[in-house]
Amino acid sequence: PDPPNGVMRTEEQNALFKQGLGCLGTLYSHPHTNVLRLTSFPDGHETEDQADGTNVAAYCDRGWCFTESSLATLTKGFHLSLDLGLMRDGKEYDRPELIAQCTKGSALKGEVIGRRPPLLPSAFAAELETKSFTNGKDDKPLVKRLYEAAFEEQFGKAT
Repeated sequence: PDPPNGVMRTEEQNALFKQGLGCLGTLYSHPHTNVLRLTSFPDGHETEDQADGTNVAAYCDRGWCFTESSLATLTKGFHLSLDLGLMRDGKEYDRPELIAQCTKGSALKGEVIGRRPPLLPSAFAAELETKSFTNGKDDKPLVKRLYEAAFEEQFGKAT
C-alpha cells in the first residue's frame, strides 16, 4: 500500500493486517522470540533519502519503536532483544559476540545498560505521551491497548 499515491490495501490485505496487528504484543513480548532493533542508520545515511511522510524522529523518540522495545522487555531475557545499531561496520560476529555487542547500551548516551525493567501499563502510557507518531490520533490508543493486553498476557498468569 502507498496511500499518498492512491494505492490502498485490499479488503483481504486489510483483514490480514488487522489480524497480524492483534498478535503484535504476543510476538514482541513472548519470552522465546528474538527481537532485532535497528536503532540507528548506517554511516552515510541521509534523512533526506527517506520517503515523504516518514517519521524521522530518533529511534528512542518514536512511538512504535518505543512500544516494540517496551513489549520486548516484559519477560524476555536481555539476550533475545538485540540492538543491531550497536554493531560495528565491517566486523563479523558469532552469536556470543553479537549478543555481547548488541546488549551493552551506551552509558555516554544515557541509555539503559542491559534490560530495562517492565513498565506498568500506566507508566507506559505516560511515557508514550512524549513519543512521536506519523498517525498519533489512531496509533497512540492502539499501542496503549496492545501493550496493556501483552502486559496482562505475560503477568496475568503470575500468582
